[in-house]
Amino acid sequence: MFVIQIKPSLNSAVIVISNGIYYIFKALTSYLMKKHCERWVNATIIYWNYGSGSIFYFWPLYFATIQYGAIFAVIFFALNAIVEYCMFLITFQCLIEAVKYEWRWIKPWCISAIILVFAITEVVVVRDDFSENSFVFYMGLSSLAEILIIFWAYPLSRFLDDITFHFGVTPTRLRRWSFRLLPIFYLYKVYMMLHKFYIFSDTYNIFNYLHTSRYAPTCISVLFAVGALYAFYYNVIKEKKGFCQLFKPVPEWGPKDYRLRQLRKQFLYREYIVSQAPRDLSRYLIEKSDLGSYKLDVPYADRRRSTVCDAKKVKENEL
Repeated sequence: MFVIQIKPSLNSAVIVISNGIYYIFKALTSYLMKKHCERWVNATIIYWNYGSGSIFYFWPLYFATIQYGAIFAVIFFALNAIVEYCMFLITFQCLIEAVKYEWRWIKPWCISAIILVFAITEVVVVRDDFSENSFVFYMGLSSLAEILIIFWAYPLSRFLDDITFHFGVTPTRLRRWSFRLLPIFYLYKVYMMLHKFYIFSDTYNIFNYLHTSRYAPTCISVLFAVGALYAFYYNVIKEKKGFCQLFKPVPEWGPKDYRLRQLRKQFLYREYIVSQAPRDLSRYLIEKSDLGSYKLDVPYADRRRSTVCDAKKVKENEL
């Protein structure tokens, strides 16, 4: 048995193609289910209401007319369940890790309890329609911010250097092209989301009032103000750092090993070859390139094999 350790940098083609097939198939099954529900109720269902929040409104329509052996229905609900579960799990874990990074003394179970209390309070206090549509709206804004920061403010060449330095392998051509095309795709997606959002807000006066009033911007501004005041107190007053330090990354950002941070500053894969790099950097790159874990299991016979030929057996074979 030949076992190879899988690295994301070496399997970008598999990741990109599998994700593309998955989302295309999910979109097709969603479209088929939407058309079936529209034929059954004899009405048009707008795409804005056709999301994860529509499970209590439109999905039961399909259950009411579902036939035994409808494989598309099973696939549709399975794909949506996987996506929703992964989104919840990843978001929850990222929130816990972000809070742990700021306050290392707090326990993960305590963070989980606080998040759950806030979530239950939000569900009880805030209206469902406002909460669901606000989720889509602010998710679009956050995606737009990620595009501007990660792919444009942070140069793509430096991002490729980070991947090459930490993984030891240069990203493939397919992965580099996916990094270049991803901002264009997300810009189009965010534009369509915000465009549908404003169409929906103009249709429903209550939702339009909530978002055009100062309710939502005030809540967000209060959160940003509290975070800014805490950062000012912690860095300027408590830690006695300068005011300009608020606009700079902390020295502890990045790898915990100081040596790795120094080597990363020296690395530039477009100019350096391993043999021409500084000695410490060259040694590190050679170590990273040889980190593949290989295992070869060869079955051997239990008895010992002799390399001496038996003359009697040779004569018998000749006869």
